[in-house]
Amino acid sequence: LISPLELPRVAYLEHDAVLPCVGNDPYVAPCGAVATSMELYADASKSLVVMQQRSPVTPGKQREFAADLATWAERCKFKEVVVLSGLSAKWRTEQRIGLGFQLCYIASTAGTADGAHPRCEEIGLPRLADEEFGPEARQELRLPPWPLFEALKGSDGGNDVVTFLAFCNEGDNIPDAAAMAQLTAHYLNLLPETPAGQDRPASLQWRMPPSWAHLYGPPPEVGLF
Repeated sequence: LISPLELPRVAYLEHDAVLPCVGNDPYVAPCGAVATSMELYADASKSLVVMQQRSPVTPGKQREFAADLATWAERCKFKEVVVLSGLSAKWRTEQRIGLGFQLCYIASTAGTADGAHPRCEEIGLPRLADEEFGPEARQELRLPPWPLFEALKGSDGGNDVVTFLAFCNEGDNIPDAAAMAQLTAHYLNLLPETPAGQDRPASLQWRMPPSWAHLYGPPPEVGLF
């Protein structure tokens, strides 16, 4: 989202539980400002604030970090919080595999007993099925995004929080990232207007961050073959 929407960086964030990292600006080539483990991007004209976390939380500190982040979100008085995360593809049901669509959601929507979120239902996004989060999967409740989702849901400010989840395999996850960006932009009404006579929403003008060119290193030497 940050790259195609050209969101400017507005702040660096720091937390003791987040492992430090530093590098070149991933959105400016060949070089830009220093990038750190957590940064804030925003666009007032879109009423949008994006927090990007680049490094993991120290083991055993997930709940502490989640509680502090929920308190910060409450203090900032965000109207809604959307968490983007991945899930291991091993938890998919046969029905999910057959659908081919690997995105789903969970929400803390007030006033709905079954956890349905009106906007998600409107855009046709399926909920995470109970059978996709059975006893074995619940052993991972200490891992992202569950501590953050629970902390935001239980905050005193009553944050309306929805979490988008993508079932991912090991390997090239660029298509998963593009699908997640498209979904989030659709949900937040950030897409261009749908052309007349077209049922499907317009697509986000996807632009890969320059830093992604180095994801898999240089191509192999042709002479080797």
